[in-house]
Amino acid sequence: MVGNPKRGKYTYYKQVLSSGLKYEDQVPSIKWQLNDSTKNICEYECKQAVGSVYGRTWTVWYSIELPLNYGPYILNGLPGLIMAARDSEGLFDFKAVGVENAPENALVSVYKEDSHQKCTRKRFLQLRSESEGINKDQLVDRILSQRTSGEKVIVYTVSGTDAKVDNEVEVPKYNHLDKE
Repeated sequence: MVGNPKRGKYTYYKQVLSSGLKYEDQVPSIKWQLNDSTKNICEYECKQAVGSVYGRTWTVWYSIELPLNYGPYILNGLPGLIMAARDSEGLFDFKAVGVENAPENALVSVYKEDSHQKCTRKRFLQLRSESEGINKDQLVDRILSQRTSGEKVIVYTVSGTDAKVDNEVEVPKYNHLDKE
C-alpha cells in the first residue's frame, strides 16, 4: 500500500494469483477513542487509541513527538505518527522498528506502476474472494468472461526457474486486512 496523505488517497497493490492488481481510494476517516495509557516505542513516548475501519477494530500507539497523522495500512487521523497497531482478533500486528530522517526530495517506490492492472476496490475484493481455492487458469477464464465490451484485461504470469510446474496456488486461510 502506498499513501499520499496530502491528497487524502492511497493505492493498494496486491498479487491475486499471478496477476498484479491495484486500486486507489480515499483514506477513510476514523473516529478514535483516545486513552491515557502510554508506552515507549523506538525511544518515543506513545499514547494509546482505539478505532474501527473496514470491519476491524484497531488498538494503536501513536507519538505526538512525530507530528505526522498517519501510520501503517490506512490507519490515520491522530495527532502523531502511529508507531504500533494491532487488530482486536490478533491477526495483524504492526510495530515500528526504527525512525530515520529522509531528504525532502526522497522518492520511495515499492511497486512497478505498469505491472499492476487498475480496478475498483469493490472489483478487487470480489476477485480476491473468488480466487481463493481455484487455480490461475480458472481465475483468468472467470475474469475474461466477466469483462465488459472493449475492456482490456492484462494477465501477468511468472516464468523462469522460480515458477511452479503446475498452476495450482495455495491460498492462505486467514482473514484479510479489510473485511468489508
